[in-house]
Amino acid sequence: MSKIANRIIPVPLNVKVVVHKEEVVVEGPLGRDEIFFPRGLEIVNKEGKIFMKSKNMALAGTHNSLIYNAIKGVTEGYQEVLEVKGIGYKVSLKDNKLEFLLGKSHPIFLDIPKGIQVKTEGNKIIIRGINKQRVRKFAASDIKPLRLPKKKVRRQIRKRRSNSIKGTEQKPRVVLSESNRFLRVQAIDDKVGRTLLYLSTADLIEENKNFSRKNKEYAKKLGELFAEKLRRKGKEQIVFDRNARLYHGKKEKDNLKVTEGEKKRGSNRLEKKEREFERKSQYVRLKTEKLETKRPVTVTKGGRRFSFTSLVLVKDEEKKAIAFACGSGKEAISAFRKSVRKAQKKLITYFSSPPRTIPRNIIINYKATTVFMKAAPPGSGIKAGGVLNKLFKFLEIKDISTKIIGSRRNKLNKKKIVGRGEGSGKGKTCGRGQKGQKARKSGHTRPGFEGGQTPVYRRFPKRGFKTKSFSYQVVNLEKLENDAKVVNGQTVDFTQSKFPVKILGKGDLTKSLTVKASFFSQAAQEKIVKSGGKFHIVESQIETFLNQPENADKKLLHSTLLSALKTSVDNFSSLPEENKEKTLKDLEQEVKQLNQALNLPNNPAPDPQPNPDETLDQLKTRATTQINEAINSTNGL
Repeated sequence: MSKIANRIIPVPLNVKVVVHKEEVVVEGPLGRDEIFFPRGLEIVNKEGKIFMKSKNMALAGTHNSLIYNAIKGVTEGYQEVLEVKGIGYKVSLKDNKLEFLLGKSHPIFLDIPKGIQVKTEGNKIIIRGINKQRVRKFAASDIKPLRLPKKKVRRQIRKRRSNSIKGTEQKPRVVLSESNRFLRVQAIDDKVGRTLLYLSTADLIEENKNFSRKNKEYAKKLGELFAEKLRRKGKEQIVFDRNARLYHGKKEKDNLKVTEGEKKRGSNRLEKKEREFERKSQYVRLKTEKLETKRPVTVTKGGRRFSFTSLVLVKDEEKKAIAFACGSGKEAISAFRKSVRKAQKKLITYFSSPPRTIPRNIIINYKATTVFMKAAPPGSGIKAGGVLNKLFKFLEIKDISTKIIGSRRNKLNKKKIVGRGEGSGKGKTCGRGQKGQKARKSGHTRPGFEGGQTPVYRRFPKRGFKTKSFSYQVVNLEKLENDAKVVNGQTVDFTQSKFPVKILGKGDLTKSLTVKASFFSQAAQEKIVKSGGKFHIVESQIETFLNQPENADKKLLHSTLLSALKTSVDNFSSLPEENKEKTLKDLEQEVKQLNQALNLPNNPAPDPQPNPDETLDQLKTRATTQINEAINSTNGL
C-alpha cells in the first residue's frame, strides 16, 4: 500500500473537491459523493492535486484509493453487467423493483437502492452508479446469491480441454512448451508414448548468458535445427499440437547430458506404456461372458442413487487363462468395461488340453456358499446351473455333476455378517436367528448386562446419602391476628406441643406478641418485630426429649416402630378376612411399643390394656384410633 499512499491524484477541471475536517466532498457531472476519513490522516488539496500525509501508510493508501474511485465515479461512473442464465429464468424491471423468475414457486422481488440505476436488456442486468462499493455490492451480495451457479456447470465451462491430436512414428506430433527462460520442442509417438526428438534453446545459448525468451532469433534457430534433425530421421510430415501440454520426458541425445535418474524415469515410463499397449491388444482377443447385470439403489440423505453392477467371466484362449470380476458404474456399459479390466489383472491359467471330467471329487467353500463338484461318467453332460454351467462350458469340460449348499439367489455370493442362516448351509432360520443383538456375529453381552436399562447399582440409593424427612405443623400470622383469645402483649407458646410448629408470614400482624416456636420464616420474623413483638426459637417437647444423649436408643426405636406401623396400616385393607384378626392384635402390640417409646415425663402416653370380652369390630376400631393418634403425634419426627 505504500506506492498507492504516495500517489498524487490529479483533479479534472469539471470536478470540485472540498476537504473538510473529517470529510471529503467530491462533485462532478454525474453527481456528488462523500468520503469520511479518521483522525491522524491529513488530506491536502493543492493546485488541482490531492495527496496524503500520515504515518500509517496502510490507512493513507486506503483513502487514496477511495478518493480516486470517487473522482472516477462522478466523471465516468461504474457499471456491472450480470446475466440470468437458465431454462425459464427471466428478469424484469417494475416500479423501481427487479422481478426474478428463477425456477421457484414464486417470483422474487428486489428493491433497487438509492444512487443506483438499473436497466434490463433481455436476460441481462446493467447496473450503473457513481459509488463503486454500492454498485458492486448490489451485484455481488444482493443479486448473485438469489441463484448461484452450479459447481459442475461452472467447472465444465472453465475446464480447458486439449485437442485429440495423436502422432505416429511416421507422422509424429510436435509440441512446443515455454517457460520464463527457455523454449522446448519435442516430437512424440503417441502410439507407444515415446519422445522421438527433443530440443531446447538451452542448447543454443550455453555461451550467451544474456539470452532473453523474447529474442526471436533463438526461436527461429531452434525451429530450423529441429526441422533439420527430423529430416535426418526420415520424418517429412508432422502434426503440430497448438493446445496440448503433455510432456513425455527428454530423449537421450549425444549433445545433452542425461542423468541416471532421468534414464530410469524414462525407461519406467516406456515400460508402463508398453504394458498398457499390451493390455489394450489383449482386450481384443478376450472372450467375455456376461453373467449378471443389476441395478442397485442406494438410499441417501438427498434421495436415491442408481447405479449398475456387472459380473463377467473372461477367458484368454491364447494364454489359456480365465477369471471373473464384478464392476460398478453409473451406466451399464461402463460397469461392464470396469469388470473386464479387473478380470484382466487376475487371470488364472488352466490346463492346456481340457479333460472330459475332473480327476477327483472337490469341495470348495467360497464366502457364504459351499460347492460340491463330482466326477461324472461319459455322456452325463454338465449337471450344474447358473454360473457354474457357464464356467464349465468356458473350460470345455463335458461331464461333471455339482451341488451348491448355501445361498443360490446371488451370482456373486457375498458372505453376510448378520446371523448364521445362509452361511451355515442349513437354511436361513438356523443358527442364531435372523434379527436382534444376539443374531449378530459379535452379539455377545458382558456379565451383568441387563439389556440397556438402568443397572441395579444405580436404581438403589446409596446408604447415608438420603436425608430423613422432617415436617412441621404450620401456623400463619393471620391466624394469631384473627384469634380473639390472643390479646395484645400476650406470650404465645407452642413448645408444649408434641410436634414442632413452624410460623409463616402469611397475613398482617398488628398485635404485639411474644411467640415461642420451633421455626420462623424470614417474613414472619420481620412482621413480628415490626408490630413491636418478639420471637424465640425453641425445641418442641418431643425434639428435646429425643435429642438428649441418654434417649438415643428410644429415638432409634421410635423411628423403626413408626415406619413398621405405617407399613402395617397401609397393608391392612388388602389382607384376607381370616388374617385380619391376627393382624389387628399385632398392630395393637406395635401401638403399645410405640407409646412406651414416647412416654414423656410431663405428657405420658396412655398404655392400652386389651379387653378379652370385646368383639372383633370393637378391637379393630380401637386399634385404628390408637394407630392414627400415634402417627399424628409423631408425624413431625
